Order: sequence, then structure tokens, then C-alpha cells
Amino acid sequence: MKPKGDQMEPVVLDAIMLSDSTIREVGTNKLSLIGCFSFFNAAAFPFPAPNFFVTPFITNLSGIQKRINVTVRIEDPNTGHVAMSASGTLETTGDGQEFPRTFIFDRSFPFIGVIFPGAGMYKIQILVNSEPIGNREFEVKAISAQA
Repeated sequence: MKPKGDQMEPVVLDAIMLSDSTIREVGTNKLSLIGCFSFFNAAAFPFPAPNFFVTPFITNLSGIQKRINVTVRIEDPNTGHVAMSASGTLETTGDGQEFPRTFIFDRSFPFIGVIFPGAGMYKIQILVNSEPIGNREFEVKAISAQA
């Protein structure tokens, strides 16, 4: 949350996407998410997940000065244990001292070597400047091989 006159106006988390890969186009700065998914299927546990990306889409950053720190955490909601986290920093460019309200932050964070101890629901938590702004759940499903 940040001050906006007499009121507190929250940063908005529009979406959290999971994908196998991402591509940032040079010149246009367009982001392509390749192989989007909502869950993992695991035949055995602990499950070493294939490498993947988490991409949050964050808006309404006006009032935040010059720089934001974004952290993405994968948590086991039953224990609160953080399976893995990734973070990055974004700074304004040019003469602007703060982000415009309409700016959309859409950076992809790689997750390599995540191991899920068991089946169940896991949570992706997004933090901006160490403050939680939103989350989403996703499932790691136990499957058995078909004959």
C-alpha cells in the first residue's frame, strides 16, 4: 500500500502466469509466454519440477519512488515453508521520479531446481518492496502410470 492523498491505494496484481519458457522481443519489448500451465503432474515424490517461469503482471505503481523490489515465493501453505524464491529490481528511466500509474511490470522469474515434497496445493506469493500484494495457488497432482 502507498499514500495517495489521504487514502491508501494498493498496488494491483493483475495476474500470475506459469510457463515453460518466456521470450522478450528486442525492439518492441513484447513478452511471449511459451507453454502456460496451471498444475504439475508428478508420478513420485519428492518431485523435482522441470524448470519453469513465474510471471507477475503488476500495475498501479504510482507513488513508488524510482525503484521497486519484486520477490516471488513458492510456499507450502500447510507448513509455510518457502520451497524457493526469486527476486529482482526495477528502476524508472529518464527524468521521472516515480512510476506512472499505468505502467505494467511484467518480468518473468526463472525457477530452477524446485523440489516439491508431496502432492497438494502450493502458493505463489508476490511481494513488492517486501510487502505482500497477492498470491495464487497451483496444484502438484499425484498421478499413477497407466499400463
